[in-house]
Amino acid sequence: AVSLSRGELFKHQFELEPVDGSLTIKTTPNTAHIFLDAVDLGPSPQTLTLHGGNHKVAIKLDNYETINDSIEISLAKPDIKRNYRLELKKAAVQVSLQPKEGKLILDGIAINNVNKVAVTASTKHQLSYSKAGYFRQSKSFKLTANESLSLAFNLEKEMGKVEIKSSPAADVAVNGKSVGTTPLQLSLQAINQKITLSKQGYRSITKQITPSASSSKQISVSLLPEKLARLQEAPQQYKHKAGGALRLFQPNDKFTMGAKRSELGQRANEFLKQVSLNRAFYAGTHEVTYGEYKQFDKNKTGESKKPVTSVSWIEAALFCNWLSQQEGLTPVYQIQSKQLKAINTKADGYRLLTEGEWEWLARKSGKSKQSVFVWGDDRVIPKQAINIADESARGKVKNFVPRYTDGYAKTAPVGSFTQEKSGLYDQGGNVSEWTHDSYSIAPPKSGTVFQNPFDLSTNRSRVIKGANWRSGSITELRPSYREGLTAGRDDLGFRVGRYVHGEI
Repeated sequence: AVSLSRGELFKHQFELEPVDGSLTIKTTPNTAHIFLDAVDLGPSPQTLTLHGGNHKVAIKLDNYETINDSIEISLAKPDIKRNYRLELKKAAVQVSLQPKEGKLILDGIAINNVNKVAVTASTKHQLSYSKAGYFRQSKSFKLTANESLSLAFNLEKEMGKVEIKSSPAADVAVNGKSVGTTPLQLSLQAINQKITLSKQGYRSITKQITPSASSSKQISVSLLPEKLARLQEAPQQYKHKAGGALRLFQPNDKFTMGAKRSELGQRANEFLKQVSLNRAFYAGTHEVTYGEYKQFDKNKTGESKKPVTSVSWIEAALFCNWLSQQEGLTPVYQIQSKQLKAINTKADGYRLLTEGEWEWLARKSGKSKQSVFVWGDDRVIPKQAINIADESARGKVKNFVPRYTDGYAKTAPVGSFTQEKSGLYDQGGNVSEWTHDSYSIAPPKSGTVFQNPFDLSTNRSRVIKGANWRSGSITELRPSYREGLTAGRDDLGFRVGRYVHGEI
């Protein structure tokens, strides 16, 4: 402590003592030279005695990057330790790659495809380049510090043999390009190849295959006829866009339409006609309802679950076309200004059932033999079989069926009665139904068997089939009964059908 009076001058000289410390240096590799304040002190490791203050440290070794550091020896921290790890100096590889966009790998690690790759000097490296469809190339090298090397990779295409066979012979396209007809032997690059085999009338098959130079590949297929392929895919039942259900039928049958003169109730227009059916088709399990039809024509009014009535044939055909369009199917009927102009035989869209289909469903489908009535041959109608002119119609219609009551004075909701042998409902009554066929009273040619008859006539008068809630005579109750009309009635509706496939 110093005490001074006014005006007194005090002088004192301080003697500072230097701070001494130490610096311990280790390096990896341990042969690196230590430079302290630019003076080479020899190889590491070393422990150096230093005066306090700042010092510059450099660690140097051939082929390694120099390490520069600054340290300070102070009273607070007189002893310092350093452990330096030196990195080998870099070398460079100039790379040329053909083809582009392959995979470049350095020592097992994928790197970006660049023109220049930095690598560690004095170390053995492996650089490889690969691309699908080409043989891989690998190159090994070892460079000194700052050395540069140019490497070119020009990959050779890998080709593989592919043998293609099919039954029947088919056209072959590889990635959309036609290459010939089976049998074929091709040499294709070893990348994923899309091979399509096609033949008119058959379902095309596409295979994905990657050829290889090490072994040949084989493709051997059997093409299915398009008709059979679609049939195999077809569900047994489904609902169309308006909500109605359809059932699949695969007839392989021959039956007789019409009725003999001797049959009770027979009319002269019920010509005997031999028909063979073997084309798969769908038929609506119920007659089209008001609820379904209103989606097409909002102005149509009626109870949603009852069959739509008072619809003309052309309106029924327009509904079929509309339904086809809702499901992306080809319309059957070509209609202009509410006039039928033509019928598309190749269409797979909705249509009315042909007269032959309708009568086969009513008289033969699901039965061991053809029947006179929908329910069988017995003239006594089973309970809850059909909706016709029953006891409740006594005095209201010309004919009625005595001792039979169905519970409905007029139309009933579809499906209210017992399911018929075919799996359908209401073919025996409720409402009569429009069919696809035009009406004719010309007798068919004797001895002719009509194979899947599909009428192409554009005549206005069309065939209606089936009994309805007004029907009370044995004549009308038989499925062979037929009429020809142009306009709708309040006891006439329709059901839809369609082929599984159009004409192929």
